[in-house]
Amino acid sequence: MDSESLPGRLQRYLLKQIPISQGLGISVTEASLDEILIAAPLAPNLNHHGTAFGGSVSAVAILSGWALVYARLEAEGQFPGVVIQYNEIRYLKPLQGVFAARAPSPSRRAKSEEAAAQATIFLLHGNTKEPRHFAVNGACSFSHV
Repeated sequence: MDSESLPGRLQRYLLKQIPISQGLGISVTEASLDEILIAAPLAPNLNHHGTAFGGSVSAVAILSGWALVYARLEAEGQFPGVVIQYNEIRYLKPLQGVFAARAPSPSRRAKSEEAAAQATIFLLHGNTKEPRHFAVNGACSFSHV
């Protein structure tokens, strides 16, 4: 691994290897092996109602879970070939500004194989430094190929 910070490495990797990341305008704002936070601006992700497009919201959520699984596998020295298997999102209210997806590490009680492949996603809007406004809940499951 190079000496670049984990958020920087993930940002660079996502923008280069997953082209939709550029269009979404994502920013990996926090990253550790315990949690990933990816933010996106509203402007490139607008729908016809002036709120965040559901597909963009889903993509940012998937990217945060994917990045968490990728980072954990990479840290274990495994080739992190990660693909999504399942995605579910409940849209609770419209997102009307900057939004972010937080993927926290799974429970330590989960089997290590399961833990490395699951992410519960929390989408936030407004001030992503103080995540009080949950607008979307979701879950993703990934496979290491």
